Amino acid sequence: MRGVFYLFSGIGSRSRNGFGSFNVLNSTEVFSMFDNNYIGIKKFITQTHPQSYSAFTQGTKVFKAKASYDTWDEALADVGKTYRGIRVGDKKVNEDVFEPKHQFDKRQYLGAPLEPYQERFKSFLERHAKPYFMKVAKEGNKYRSYILYLPSQYCIGLEKDRNGRQINHSTANSEFLKICNEFNGFLAQHMETII
Repeated sequence: MRGVFYLFSGIGSRSRNGFGSFNVLNSTEVFSMFDNNYIGIKKFITQTHPQSYSAFTQGTKVFKAKASYDTWDEALADVGKTYRGIRVGDKKVNEDVFEPKHQFDKRQYLGAPLEPYQERFKSFLERHAKPYFMKVAKEGNKYRSYILYLPSQYCIGLEKDRNGRQINHSTANSEFLKICNEFNGFLAQHMETII
């Protein structure tokens, strides 16, 4: 468990975005847990169905940057550029995008709240914690970025969405899972899929 905590957690705010990463000085055991096809992580996947919170369940994915860098900020910039595809639909800003500019059907599920300048647009939820965790890890004298995807159900316990409409949880969960799977495919084009 210590290895998973070290590799995919952070301290303080915005830790899911790779901030607050820390380094364990004697990290040999941390990376040895990833030998043999990452069995160390797979042993935590005990649930078959997504929970009401992000958890190690069937469908958990780990993505690893293809390149390592001399500094942590270069590694964070690398994963940040890939991940920006869900927040920015403008090809002038990010070469490869998950959803085109001025479309928010997918991005609202992975990046709420969205507050675009369109007059009548409001995302489905006021705020929603994304099921993705970015991390920069030190490997020898280099730094490499990772993204962990922990499946979850969507907006369990809420009766109405941001616009005051009744939430159909079955529909919302299905749409959320579909979009997460699409985004996992988007990540797999740019990163190495570990599990």
